[in-house]
Amino acid sequence: MSKRFIVDSKNIKKVDNNISIFGDEAHHINVLRYRVKDKVYINEYEVEITEMDKEYVSGVIVGSLEEKGVPNTNITLVQAYLKSDKMEHVTQKAVELGAKEILPVMSKNCVVKLDEKDKTKKVDRLNKIAKEAVEQCGRTDEVEVLDVENLLKVDYSKFDAVLICHEASTNSLKEAINNIKNFNSIAVIVGPEGGLDEKEVEELLRNKNAYVVSLGERVLRAETASFSILSILWYELG
Repeated sequence: MSKRFIVDSKNIKKVDNNISIFGDEAHHINVLRYRVKDKVYINEYEVEITEMDKEYVSGVIVGSLEEKGVPNTNITLVQAYLKSDKMEHVTQKAVELGAKEILPVMSKNCVVKLDEKDKTKKVDRLNKIAKEAVEQCGRTDEVEVLDVENLLKVDYSKFDAVLICHEASTNSLKEAINNIKNFNSIAVIVGPEGGLDEKEVEELLRNKNAYVVSLGERVLRAETASFSILSILWYELG
């Protein structure tokens, strides 16, 4: 399969079956040494390159992208904000492991403190990482990193189920998954380096279809917990 490049609408000019792109992805195609007559995927189009230089790439649309790597269930990873390198790593791997959205949240035990300006910059950076991960792993959908929210102010009513990963829980994850296998949208909550506060867990459990679950007897690092739960859901839900 040809490599896929995700290009913002502002950097695309399309007339009939002819398409031109500008900006970072045009530069990326040049860096990867594509040439005229090579084929690439640009968003949902298969494109044969007809002209290119450092500033733009032009081509003709010869087909469309077949769906690939799109999960059966829409999973939103509600991730308490981690130190920057860990948060970026979680974002990248969450895309590869099938998350549809990533919602960074601030909770009581978050080590990182962000002001509004920081939040905007961090989310922009995380969205760039998510886009690169989508391209790398060959997914044909897109994954969005949402604006940072407070853990307890998220509208969880829009989800069919909410899984709360908590190291103090003894509740079976397998049993919870059996109860939600036919659900379309699931939020998965993973705490920060210091874990979720007990009062936060109590408040979260007031939501309809909320389950607090254990990931096993071993206490996992926050990023490991995210990888673990997403991998399990990928296996169980497809």
